[in-house]
This record gives sequence, structure tokens and C-alpha cells, in this order.
Amino acid sequence: MDKSDFLAPWMLRADWREDMRPYVLVDLAAWPDDLAIAPLPPVPVIGLGPSDHPLAKRMDLIPNQDISLDAVIEPIRETPQASAAIVQLLRVTEGLEVDDALTAESFAYAMLQAGNEHARWMAQRRPSQFPAPSGGVVISRHGHVLEMRIARPWARNAIDHVVRDELFDGFMFAATDTSISRVRLSGEGRCFSMGADLDEFGTTRDPAIAHTIRSRTLPARAIIRCSGIVEVDIQGGCVGSDWN
Repeated sequence: MDKSDFLAPWMLRADWREDMRPYVLVDLAAWPDDLAIAPLPPVPVIGLGPSDHPLAKRMDLIPNQDISLDAVIEPIRETPQASAAIVQLLRVTEGLEVDDALTAESFAYAMLQAGNEHARWMAQRRPSQFPAPSGGVVISRHGHVLEMRIARPWARNAIDHVVRDELFDGFMFAATDTSISRVRLSGEGRCFSMGADLDEFGTTRDPAIAHTIRSRTLPARAIIRCSGIVEVDIQGGCVGSDWN
């Protein structure tokens, strides 16, 4: 770890246009309690030291004892643009309404999908030799209860475009039909869902079109319209990952 990685009080006046470091470290134990870090640098700010420090909440991350600092820093070094984008996104969306936060997230995705880091990831990633067949969502109604089950167990319920669209339609139906008082979402098989199907991730090469698709079909946009009546039965994995 280089001393230049640490943020010093005098650096609060730094010109961040010329400072190209991908992250900064803050020694909370040595940082003055009454000296605010504002504005935050446009890169991940990692705090080291007591989590009850007055400035701890200003940090993007404070690694716990179970995580080595190298494990945090190495991915930032490998993808500095994505790392900077995600911390800036999280800072901006903290006080936003959920729908506005989803729009901001989609803008960030679109920007990164047009960048070199994403292109490198796409070039290095080997597509599945045997792509999983598509799936769907089984929807049934029992009185005032709408049951929705992600039915793609052979792919650990990875969400492809078909599952995405059917989830969106199902939740929009629940949001607009006032006779529905409860929505139950579950996943078929040994895990709830392994997140987006990476065989499809990034395949829409035009970032503007990708943003348009997310704006119109992202299930989360429909879920927030009826979130008060949604129950989710989770078993096994529930992560954002590849199903392979």
C-alpha cells in the first residue's frame, strides 16, 4: 500500500481533473473529527479505522475484518471507470425516489456499456457452449391473490428477456387491478434466481436502445407500483451472477 493512496487534509483542495488515482484511502483514526470531506473525490473513498467515526457514513466503503484491503482494491484497479461510476451512482441515488434512482442506474449502465472496460469484458468472456433454453413465469390467480413463479430451473432461474418481460407484465397487472390484495413471487427449483442471464448481458450493443428497453420493461419499475402487497419466497441462491 502506497502512502499516496491515502487522502490527506490538504488534498481536499486538489484538482481532481489531474489526479488520476482510481481510489483514495482515509485513515479515520488519524483524520480530524471536525474536518469534513466535501466534496468527495469522484472515485471510491475507502475508510480504514473505527466505523463509529463521525465521518464513517461519508465513506463509500469500510472493509470489515473478514475482507482484506487487497480484495477490495484489486477490482477497482482492474475496472476504475466502472468503480467510479458505481460510487457516484450510489451517492446520487441515496435521496432519490426509487423510480428516479432506477433511471439514474440505467443511465450509468448505458454509459459503461459504451466503454472500453465493458468491451474488454465482452471480448474475454466465453459464451456458454450450450446456452440454456428460455423460460417463463407461471402466473395464476386464486381469489385476491396473484401467484407468480419464475420457471427456468435448468438455468437456476436466470432472468432472460422472456422472464423479464413476463415479470414486468405480471407486476403491472397486479398494480392496475385493484381487486388483487397480495402478490406472491417464487422461483422453481433449488434456488430463487441467480440474477440476469449473462448470455444476454450486453448483447444490445446500442446503449441508448438498452436504456430504452430498461425504461420500459424493467420489472422493478412495475414492482414499486405494488410493493406494499408483494411477498417473495426465497430458497437457495438469490444473487446477481451467472447461472453457470
